[in-house]
Amino acid sequence: MRNKSMLIPFIVLLVLGCSEPKIDASSDQAMATSIEEVRQSLTPDQQLHFDDAVQVLAFSQQSLEEFLKEGASSIITTRGQMKDVLNGKTGREVIEEAERLKRERK
Repeated sequence: MRNKSMLIPFIVLLVLGCSEPKIDASSDQAMATSIEEVRQSLTPDQQLHFDDAVQVLAFSQQSLEEFLKEGASSIITTRGQMKDVLNGKTGREVIEEAERLKRERK
């Protein structure tokens, strides 16, 4: 019985350790670090798609009209929106979201 009770925490740790890393946008430093961790977890081919996808998602939050209307304060809003769109996503999810945005724009 004791062996079974020790097996459960081991399985939980194993499952948590094998999950894909996610972007943490709680701060600029956490976001930069976690983006790099997510990137490193991908294959070289996926890394290229991920790099492009991050840019697509980041720029999708920018609006020239808002910038012209609100000025520099819109940059702070855009930064927050960029964090929101990336936060909690895995590399695969970032790539999928960027592909969805590209399809919508066509």
